[in-house]
Formats: sequence, structure tokens, C-alpha cells
Amino acid sequence: MRNGKIIGNINFVELVKDEKKFISMTSNVKTRYIFSFSDNTSETAGYDNGIMIYSSFYQKQTGSGVSNKTTIASGKFYKVTDDGESKLINLSPIRYNMLLLYTTVPEAITKVYSASFQKLLDINKIEENKYRLTLPDGKYNYYTYKNGVCTKVEIVRTLVSLQFVLREK
Repeated sequence: MRNGKIIGNINFVELVKDEKKFISMTSNVKTRYIFSFSDNTSETAGYDNGIMIYSSFYQKQTGSGVSNKTTIASGKFYKVTDDGESKLINLSPIRYNMLLLYTTVPEAITKVYSASFQKLLDINKIEENKYRLTLPDGKYNYYTYKNGVCTKVEIVRTLVSLQFVLREK
């Protein structure tokens, strides 16, 4: 939502079987603020025994081109690929990524892995049931929870702010 008007949607899927978990989110946003803007994003993550073994991030935005990234567990490292270029990074096993923010309150969590930025980001509780995620560029998002479920995400930017609000079908 922007200024109270619906400008897009998020579809979220979480599948769990035994110790394996698969999470997928797609979002589509179209709005106009001086110029037309669209953002199509798809993100996935796979977990085994609570450890992220795979994630992917795809985004196509007006004026920004396409971003295509993957993170794959490889022994004690993670292999990160950004638009075809790969490198190994030394990270502790990732147990919490940004997709989990939609299904699990980040209690006692201080770092969240971002498939988009391919790094750990700081998250802080700012009030009861509300957390602030700080992005590398100084921008931030707020996540609000009710009964253990994320009900609102506020994306705060210099020129525009958006809200993703949970709507039950």
C-alpha cells in the first residue's frame, strides 16, 4: 500500500517436511510518483535442520535493470553468485534470513541474512512486536507482528514509503 491505496501484492509460500523447509515469496508493485515505477521480485530459501542451504533472489525494477543472485552452502562456506560472478564467503551457518521475518518473530535474533545484499544485516527490537532492519545503505524496514505473525512491513525510503499489510483470504 502507498498512501492507503493497494499498488501491488506479495504471495508467500512455506512448505515444511520433517527437518526441511522451503520458503518462496513473489511480489509485484506498480505505482506512479512523478514517473511510473514497477518492481517484480522473487526470492526463495531452503533449510535443512534449521540451516539455510540455498537462497535465490531475482528482481526487475524500473530504471535498475535485473538482479539475479544465489547463495549456496558449500562445506564451511557459502558460494554467492551475483549476476554470474561467484565467490566463497566465510559465514557461520545461516539460521535466519529475511524470508523468515514473515513467519517467525526475530526474538533473540540480531543478524538476518539478506539474499539481495548477500550479507548479514542488523535487526533490533524497537518496541513490543516491532523490529527495525537496517540496510547497508542506511535505509530501513520495520516489521510488526501480532500473535507471532508478521502483519505489516514498512519500507521507509527518502522519497517514498510503502507498506505491505497482511490480508487474509
